[in-house]
Amino acid sequence: MNSTIETIEVKDARRREHVVNTLVYLHIYNETDQRLFDLPITKLERQLKRFLATSHPHTGLGSLRL
Repeated sequence: MNSTIETIEVKDARRREHVVNTLVYLHIYNETDQRLFDLPITKLERQLKRFLATSHPHTGLGSLRL
């Protein structure tokens, strides 16, 4: 039973680390921003999904021009 709980905790920690690293990489949060550690993982995931849904690879400075 304890190993199952530990496995779930490890998976949750990895998931949180991945989401935080992605948010930092995309410049949504700064590495030193304390909110990264205070916000629940579901809220961080929602922010990441919102960003990915509103951003498009062909907008901005690097977009294709006709």
